[in-house]
Amino acid sequence: MLERELPPEPERTDPSEAVLCVDLDGTLVKSDTLAELTLQLLRQSPFYVLLLPWWLMRGRVRFKAELMRRVGLRVELLPYRTELLEFIKAERDRGRRVVLVTAAPLQLARQVADHLGCFDEIIATGSTLNVAGANKRDLMVTSFGVGRFDYIGNAKADVVCFEAARHALVAAPQWRLRRSLRQGRIQVARYFEQHPAIARPLIRALRVHQWSKNLLVFFPLLLAHKFHDGPRLLATALFFVALSLTASAGYLINDLLDLEADRLHPRKRFRPLAAGTISAWTGLAILPLLLVPALGLSLAVGWPLVLWLLGYLVATLIYSFYAKRVPVLDALTLAGLYTFRILAGGIAARVPISPWMMAFSMFFFLSLAFLKRYSELRESTTEAVAGSSRGYGRADLDQVRLFGTIAAYVSTLVLALYVSGNDVVRLYSKPQWLWLLCVVVIYWLSRAWLLASRGEIEDDPFWFAMTDRQTYGLVLAIIGIMLLAL
Repeated sequence: MLERELPPEPERTDPSEAVLCVDLDGTLVKSDTLAELTLQLLRQSPFYVLLLPWWLMRGRVRFKAELMRRVGLRVELLPYRTELLEFIKAERDRGRRVVLVTAAPLQLARQVADHLGCFDEIIATGSTLNVAGANKRDLMVTSFGVGRFDYIGNAKADVVCFEAARHALVAAPQWRLRRSLRQGRIQVARYFEQHPAIARPLIRALRVHQWSKNLLVFFPLLLAHKFHDGPRLLATALFFVALSLTASAGYLINDLLDLEADRLHPRKRFRPLAAGTISAWTGLAILPLLLVPALGLSLAVGWPLVLWLLGYLVATLIYSFYAKRVPVLDALTLAGLYTFRILAGGIAARVPISPWMMAFSMFFFLSLAFLKRYSELRESTTEAVAGSSRGYGRADLDQVRLFGTIAAYVSTLVLALYVSGNDVVRLYSKPQWLWLLCVVVIYWLSRAWLLASRGEIEDDPFWFAMTDRQTYGLVLAIIGIMLLAL
């Protein structure tokens, strides 16, 4: 369908010059608008997943229409390719006719064109025809003639368009298109990002550095003084890998659902999915590659661990879809997920977990969860707070700090009660040394909250801990104290 109600055309320098036709998804925009619309719908309600196959069976045109009826995208936040956009604007400024040709719904394409202001016409999916592959080629040939247009695309489906174009221009080609181009059938006149990076952004998207949180599964083994037991250690290590893969899948799901909110954040907008360095389709495709090995490893440890891993995944989905937008419940869920790691580690190592350890863990990590929310609130602008959808406002700043500091001191009290109890005598010959642990814990938590109040801790206290020299010194002190108490 052709749309012509756009900004006035500049004066043409050469009416016979080939029209410049530009694809949208993956080309002008690094991401895929269809995937983002689908994710927006699922974020609105995960139960729409039951309707998506039905809509798709009725055809792609109907599928896109159903999505557009229910959700939309903030086109000003989409990750556009800067170099390509500058090229398009320069071509139009010198009088060249520029057309946006996309399989995206016409309504969405019009919004993009209005926002950018550099297109003379739009050819997009309307009410009857899906403008992709051969359909797209036929529309361009009918409108402009064979060899009378240049086409910019990025996918294997664009090959038929390249073959009918005067010149083929390619932006960040997908691997299937790169394979076709290597066969030499198509001569590329110009590349925009010829070899898009994937390995480093993928590692960032999986947040491998966050796997350090899963070291908590080793705590029961360590505190039970069973770290020298080979079979227990192996079982715990296997579950550590399984939990880490599942956690990465959870991070991907969270980032996929939070694309627009992350793009409003001063730092999160650089995350690979939000920035478009990894497409939403790629993120979705990676999920089974993480979850299947994770389930296999947990099964190798034992059936109970499979159930625990599935429980962890369900809890992260509840957090991503619902809990993170409910004040206080979000912090409780995060604290519960950390405590879950310790419980699961005890099951993997087949060692009992002390109720004191569970109580300490819950309050300690509840304090860190509130610290995370406090830091986000303290540094955020009004727009970012609105975009984060966490349910907190600037007026809640003092109350969140109060919740977090109370949880910090309660966790220290629980640790003190444990040290003074009878259970500790069975594991340590000199338990009086363990009182120093209370000093270390309350010092670290108090210092963390003090730095957060000064604005010196960003939104993730674990990243602060991993990069803080004093934290490493205190960890060594804890190890020394426990050795003295043996």
